[in-house]
Amino acid sequence: MSEELVNHYKPDERDILFLLFEQFRIQDYLGKAPYDAFGEDDARMIINEAIKFTTREVGTLNSYVDREGCKHDPQAGTVTVPPLMKELQRKYEENGWHLLRAPEEWGGQDAPHAVSLAVSEFFSGACAAWAMYTGLTLGAARLIHTFGTEEQRALYCPRMYGGEWMGTMCLTEPAAGSEVGRNAATAVKNDDGTYKITGTKIFISGGDHDMTDNIIHLALARIEGAARGTKGLSLFIVPKMRINDDGSVGESNDVICRGIENKMGIKASATATLNFGDNEACTGYLLGSEEHKGISQMFQMMNEARIGTGMQALSQASSAYLNAVGYARERVQGKPFADIATGKRGDSVTIIHHEDIRRMLLEMKCKVEGMRALTLKLAAHGDRAAVAGEGSEAASKELGYVELLTPLVKAYLSDQGFRVSELAIQVYGGYGYIKDYPVEQYCRDIKIQSLYEGTNYIQSLDLVGRKLNQGGGALVRQLAEDITRLVKEHEADEVFGSDAKALGEALGHMTGTTMQFMKFFQEGQHQLIPLAATRFLEMMAEVTCAYLLLEGAVIAHEKMQELSETDRDYSFYAGKIHSARFFIRNILPGVKMKAEVIASRDKTAIDIADHHFPMVGAD
Repeated sequence: MSEELVNHYKPDERDILFLLFEQFRIQDYLGKAPYDAFGEDDARMIINEAIKFTTREVGTLNSYVDREGCKHDPQAGTVTVPPLMKELQRKYEENGWHLLRAPEEWGGQDAPHAVSLAVSEFFSGACAAWAMYTGLTLGAARLIHTFGTEEQRALYCPRMYGGEWMGTMCLTEPAAGSEVGRNAATAVKNDDGTYKITGTKIFISGGDHDMTDNIIHLALARIEGAARGTKGLSLFIVPKMRINDDGSVGESNDVICRGIENKMGIKASATATLNFGDNEACTGYLLGSEEHKGISQMFQMMNEARIGTGMQALSQASSAYLNAVGYARERVQGKPFADIATGKRGDSVTIIHHEDIRRMLLEMKCKVEGMRALTLKLAAHGDRAAVAGEGSEAASKELGYVELLTPLVKAYLSDQGFRVSELAIQVYGGYGYIKDYPVEQYCRDIKIQSLYEGTNYIQSLDLVGRKLNQGGGALVRQLAEDITRLVKEHEADEVFGSDAKALGEALGHMTGTTMQFMKFFQEGQHQLIPLAATRFLEMMAEVTCAYLLLEGAVIAHEKMQELSETDRDYSFYAGKIHSARFFIRNILPGVKMKAEVIASRDKTAIDIADHHFPMVGAD
């Protein structure tokens, strides 16, 4: 067994440290409440220790848990995870990693989000299936921490933050899917103030497993007599096992796993179908004290999960890219094209010297670095809002950035992360398609992220339908002003002038497209809005990534002037400049094309009749 446990995970510590301390300068708010217990040295130490843990303990299990998967016992209605994953969970808790983001009042460290998200990248990149259990538990605990009664907080938070119990979010139902307002799960109030829960939830990540004595489900249900749609939904705490008066685990709470999905990837993450109350013995507890607040409450966990899914995609894409770089440096095949074209004799070279391989590697590099910058920028804004203080004008501005960037992080990173992993396979050639190498698993594991927490189309509707108009368009203006400031500072530069101008032009296409949406609405061309929404999200994400990459390149260029070309940091900084240039010159031009397509008002996809598609299965 030990010979099979090989760590393939490769972290990019240098890029993360660059973003945290050189570009986003989180040290400027470390040491201030609520992060007064953290300094730059603390943050660096945490990141370094997290890398050690992931490469020694977590990454070695990734291919193992993929092979083993989860096992469902239909007779008992229970799920078991690969045995070594339970051992990993024990080590994770023994080393205190579960307390990194937990609040201090429950024994946690309450670390800055930027630091904890960077650490989460390591955990997810090393073994995404395992990391999902811990991430969902943290989100469920935070939901109870925010909205629960004092009694609920005292009962659940110390046990969930402390690792004794784990948690889930239960939204999706068979007949409803993403249309949550059609959920049919019901809650009937009992005489003692509890509720009898009945219904079925599907696609529940971590819905059942044997890593803990109890699983605390956060489940949406409609109280008897409540209104239809999302307004009538309430959120309930539904333990898998009943809890005794002394806090110990009791008998079954009539929450039964009826099956787990046989999936394309993340096979050790149990995606369960859960039946609540088949025997009319499932008891739920209203979260907090108000009914019909389920959707607004659940949005906290959903938004955290959306950021988490984007980060998971980034984490696996980054390791896929770094593995591809390592392979390209070692794999010898073929002679340089110039040698063949000129008839020059020579030996075969490592494939990193071939032009198309270099193109693919640089595309992966700039996308991964842009996606990471987008994620940590979001986290840093959230941290700065916490430092500014709830309700302050400064906090409101910082949180506005968090809101605007959330759909970009979720959708763009999950889409492009998959494409990066696909390119990694291409770099490997035929070897990339087989399980001897890790990139085929990254590609399978990563794909689910574009479907989780509302498909990416739903994220684009959130961006176009809500975020663009929020505060009279203030969020987008804020982003545009920041980008314009960078453009004006550098458009006359000898080094970055042409790239800054290209960024300014792309920003113009993006902001011009926001006006197109307003025209569509005013003219009653409502179908054009959802038709263009996904393209627009890609436009905004690409403009924002280009902005962050160029900002990073400017910093890198300044730092290079103090270094020798033989210095390792010199090579890193030079690489940052090449990332920005490639993205701006090869990917950003697509923004203009998308803007032109949207402005053309092409309705072919709307005009085509249903029967013009193949009548598959029709008589």
